[in-house]
This record gives sequence, structure tokens and C-alpha cells, in this order.
Amino acid sequence: DSVLTTYFNRHELTGAQAQFGNPGQVLTYPLLLNNQGSLTDSFALAVAGQAWPTSLSTYSVTLPPGANLMVTAQVTIPVTAVVGQVDLALIQAQSANTGLFSGVNLTSTVNMLHQAALTPITVSSAGTPGQTVTYPFQLRNTGSVTLTFGISGQSAWPLSIVPSTIGPLTPGV
Repeated sequence: DSVLTTYFNRHELTGAQAQFGNPGQVLTYPLLLNNQGSLTDSFALAVAGQAWPTSLSTYSVTLPPGANLMVTAQVTIPVTAVVGQVDLALIQAQSANTGLFSGVNLTSTVNMLHQAALTPITVSSAGTPGQTVTYPFQLRNTGSVTLTFGISGQSAWPLSIVPSTIGPLTPGV
């Protein structure tokens, strides 16, 4: 009598494929590497095609049949990235047994950032009853898109803000 034994190699790399973030932010992508084969296999992981700094939690692993491993990919959005800019990274796992690849494309996109800094130029002032006291402020668009700002405030005493609308201000202005 003879026994025929068949072995097969198969693996899969899966995970979340698209995220949004702000300039300077690190996006974390959890990926799952699964050895679906019937043999222990070693896998080499690599990153390709990206323009932004991208790293993996591991670059090689050996898995027994049916085992899986969580691998983390991290993409750093450059501080100079602009709204809507996109970076694509291909994460691949190559089987040492067969040379076959399994991969995931990661898409990282820069968010629109609506943000401003309003700072007083003079912190305190004094006046006599009935006198108008003026406080100058500086408004800066620290976001990533051109915006027009409505300015308002609250006080127990009569308050007027001039101008009540500022803009459009481009980022950094």
C-alpha cells in the first residue's frame, strides 16, 4: 500500500487600505499575514512605490501552517504635504517556499485642516469710565486650506469687533 501526501503553499496579506491624516501625522495600518498552506513557510515583507516614509513592524517572519501574524505598517505624512495629496504604498509578502507574492495597497491622503491662531498683541489695557479701550489681535490661518473667518466675542461690557470678517486667508497668512 502507498500513501499519497499532498502539500500546498498559500498565503494572504490583508488589511485596511485607506486612511486620512494631517501633515506630520503617522498613520498606522494593521495588516494580517496568514499562512494558509500546509507547510511551514518564511515570508519576506517589503514596501514599494511610496514617496512618504513608510515602515513595517517586521520584515521577515516564519509561520507554521494555518498560523497568522499581525504586521503594522506606519506611514508618516510629511509636514510639507498639502490638502488632498495622496501617497500609495505597496506592502508585499513573498513566500520563501514558492517565491509567490501577496500584497496590499495602502492609500494615505492628507486631510483638509481648518485651523487658526488668534493671539492678542496687547494682553491688558486700562481706561476711564466711558472711554473706549482697544485690544489689537493677530489672526493667522494655521490650517491647510484658504478660509474666511468670522470674528466674535463676549464681554459683560459693550463690545465691538472690527472687522467682524477676515479673509480669505491662505494657509500661513
